[in-house]
Amino acid sequence: MQAQFFHLKRPRRLRFYLAAAAGPLAWHLLHLEGAPAFLLVALFMALMFALALRSAAAGMEIRDGRWTVFVGQKSWSVPLGEIGAVRVIGGRHRPRALWLRLRDGRLLPLPRALSPDMGALERALARGGIPLEA
Repeated sequence: MQAQFFHLKRPRRLRFYLAAAAGPLAWHLLHLEGAPAFLLVALFMALMFALALRSAAAGMEIRDGRWTVFVGQKSWSVPLGEIGAVRVIGGRHRPRALWLRLRDGRLLPLPRALSPDMGALERALARGGIPLEA
């Protein structure tokens, strides 16, 4: 059976940034008058919007014989045949870090932004014949 797995992690702070930008705007509309105050609120809102856009989504996918990892616009992939094992640091249930140990001995770290459901990942790795090292 072929391994298939998909995990996507969206930024959690996006709602906070948008709420933080909407608060001063509402306060300005109720209490302040004049162009200088409006410019200050517009600058703050632009900063919050930039922070919201900078918070990139991250994910991983195991499909069609490849393990693909992406963070924002950047991505890389490794054929499953080159992966010797997946190394888990910090315990299987709440890992601090995941590394791909390739057959040639190299270790590839997975981005810390990723924290997949380990049960689903273990099942997909078992279907693909990739061992999990603790």
